[in-house]
Amino acid sequence: APVPVTRTSVTVPVQGFTTTSGTSGFFFYAVDVDSWVFPRSNRKHTAGSVIFDTGTTPNFVPTQIAQEFNSKFNPPATFDADEDTYFVDCNATAPAFSATIGGVEFAVDPKDQILPFLDDTGNVVCISGTQDGGPAEDDNIFIL
Repeated sequence: APVPVTRTSVTVPVQGFTTTSGTSGFFFYAVDVDSWVFPRSNRKHTAGSVIFDTGTTPNFVPTQIAQEFNSKFNPPATFDADEDTYFVDCNATAPAFSATIGGVEFAVDPKDQILPFLDDTGNVVCISGTQDGGPAEDDNIFIL
């Protein structure tokens, strides 16, 4: 769009992605991610597109990326299958994390990778800002 840009930007093809829930249909604009970049990732390439959603707190990325990235926290995040969530120590050190789109690397601030919330008993617990969004398949959509 012809708008002023104050930081890094890139122009890439936008794709349409339609999904249904019950009798309602939803349409999203999506873009391809060239690679996911984090310590010792060697720029992981996976299938799938992402939508940019400012209303979704965590990122949802392909399963393999979520597993490998979450193992890089210090101490490593742990996956709770009952909650389908990666939990992290609230004082953990988050690794660097970026998505390369259109050949340009876009970083997620490490402070946005540790998300505090209250559990069912009123205790503060933290989850990873990057969660498992499912398998890396061409028809799967992920969220940044």
